[in-house]
Amino acid sequence: MLPFILCCAASAVHFGATAPANHSPTAGGAASPLATSTSIGFLPRGLTSFGTAVDGGWLYVLGGYFGEPHAYSIEGQSSAFMRINLHDTRDVRLLDDVEPVQGAELVPWNGQLVSVGGMHARNTSDEPSKLESSDSAAIYDPIAGAWTALPAMPEPRSSHRAVVVRDTLYVIGGWAMTGSSKGAKWADTYLTLDLVDPASGWQSAEAPFVSRALGAASAGSSIYAVGGITQSRDVSSAVWVLDTDKGQWTQGPDFPDWGFGVSASSHGSGIVASGKTGAVYELAPGQTAWDHQGDLAHGRIFHELRSESEDSLVALGGIVGMGTRGRVRAIERLTL
Repeated sequence: MLPFILCCAASAVHFGATAPANHSPTAGGAASPLATSTSIGFLPRGLTSFGTAVDGGWLYVLGGYFGEPHAYSIEGQSSAFMRINLHDTRDVRLLDDVEPVQGAELVPWNGQLVSVGGMHARNTSDEPSKLESSDSAAIYDPIAGAWTALPAMPEPRSSHRAVVVRDTLYVIGGWAMTGSSKGAKWADTYLTLDLVDPASGWQSAEAPFVSRALGAASAGSSIYAVGGITQSRDVSSAVWVLDTDKGQWTQGPDFPDWGFGVSASSHGSGIVASGKTGAVYELAPGQTAWDHQGDLAHGRIFHELRSESEDSLVALGGIVGMGTRGRVRAIERLTL
């Protein structure tokens, strides 16, 4: 069943203004050889755990959470699906209303956008938690302005990641909730779907790790799964690399920052990732350690970092820490 309620015609609205921001200094106050960060505008609302993709000069944002951390309710989940003009971030276009959702993945593929999984709160703020992970998947065509359903996953997934390599969609990590986090089923497999022939159905294969709230990105035909939190509540810095041609996993160099709520993105021939300190690291295939490329002005977790061009990244959303309600609205551009 198509999980989205499509009821809102696209419209354009303007929020805020573009303004510069400070970038983080290096240790000891020395002149920085690192990339500089600039604020290019603001999200209409501070969000965590949202789907995002960059495609054709637009920044797409799907759902997300703006309520109190760890007190999830339907009132705090976003039903907005929008796109933001990266050349003028005051140009925010509301595309459709969707079913309120957080943690839905959004990845570009052949000029379209694939959404998969997520979590729906079925309770109001004054009711006991009733949280349900989703098994839904769909493709959005920006030209037609319409969603098309894909086959449902064989199991629900939220707090997961999705990556497309060539024409195959990979779903990695996460868990399935059917009421609350207590008793949630942690995923010990990864899933694949052929987007050219989705009717062939989902395939499942064993993963060598179990984690959620991780980052994931592709470099060539390899997928890098970065950090997350384990079933024993340990924050992980582990990096696992899947050779999609061979279907084999190996371990890469540990991520040098806090791995819970990390975001990763393909960039150039490698990947980039950022955690709660705001430092942005790059890893190229074959490297034995991550390279510190620059610093965001705002440290964030449960944010998104995306490649904008061959020499720039954008970071958006997120929260400073788990004990604060303050979310980061600034959209930052890091020029490498």
